[in-house]
Amino acid sequence: HSDEAAAHGHQHLSVAPPPDMGSITRVISAVCMEFGVTLHSVFVGLTVGLTTDSELKPLIVALVFHQLFEGMAMGSRLADAKFKTILDIVLALVFATSAPAGMAAAAIAVSVSPAAMSGSGFATLVAVLDTLCGGILLYLAFTLLLGDFVADVRHYCADGQRYRIAKKITLFVALWVGMGLMALVGNWL
Repeated sequence: HSDEAAAHGHQHLSVAPPPDMGSITRVISAVCMEFGVTLHSVFVGLTVGLTTDSELKPLIVALVFHQLFEGMAMGSRLADAKFKTILDIVLALVFATSAPAGMAAAAIAVSVSPAAMSGSGFATLVAVLDTLCGGILLYLAFTLLLGDFVADVRHYCADGQRYRIAKKITLFVALWVGMGLMALVGNWL
């Protein structure tokens, strides 16, 4: 075969995926999730920082649960990626400080120009921030989390598995309850 390749003047190399491709996928998934939820948290922090006092209490309650669920999802991704402990800690701290950083940025903006907190420009800014937050979460949900859901259904509910129908029903109920709870919490964010 190499004589034929030499006669053609080129050679086709077989490129096989690395044997640890699963771990590479987990690392990429964790990094994408970290970037997405951190960016989302900064925008949520900006939104909270720009919120009026009358709307703040329900928003803070929603934010606490929202960040809790995002933190749990992020933690499971980090655990799955099997990073070194110090990197896990750094990434967790980056996520944990992202919403407060957004709040601080909003507080600075308000203190510099309180008049900018009203009018159509302000309403547009808040709408854009809300849209970015929602878009990031939808992207993460559809690309990362639902992809895992399909893989989990295939793994835990395959033909020959005990209680596969009950497991499948449980997975779908958990998916829809989780989506419903996040939609309920997201109603205030």
